[in-house]
Amino acid sequence: MTGATGATGATGSTGKTGARGAVGPAGATGATGAAGTAQTEIIAASGTSSSGTWTATCPSGEVAIGGGGWSTGMQDVLASSQPISGTVTGLAGATGATGAGTNLGAATGWSVTFRTYDAGSLAPASSSVIYAYAICAPGPKN
Repeated sequence: MTGATGATGATGSTGKTGARGAVGPAGATGATGAAGTAQTEIIAASGTSSSGTWTATCPSGEVAIGGGGWSTGMQDVLASSQPISGTVTGLAGATGATGAGTNLGAATGWSVTFRTYDAGSLAPASSSVIYAYAICAPGPKN
């Protein structure tokens, strides 16, 4: 005859950590990156305007990749600093783009606008000399 089954015993202690696994194979080599340099140039322009806006325009075939400006007026404030969008023929819009819009193409220069504090309000900095500059680089190939 067999007796009744006894109670379950206490859980044993955790075992030791196993040995470290072997290093996996090396991944594939990535694609070769682009080579070469891009030549840039700074185009500067200055003058006065009744609107307080001045622009610097890149030479034909080049695009603006940056820019900025400053003013000689002691109370002038920068109201805007932005690229001048131009139409570039032969360039397609982004793949899969939807909705209405215009492909303005690459920036052709840089524009800055200054305002001056005059009698309690901001007015165009029309009497200040405004300096604008564009950082230009070779444009896209159509």
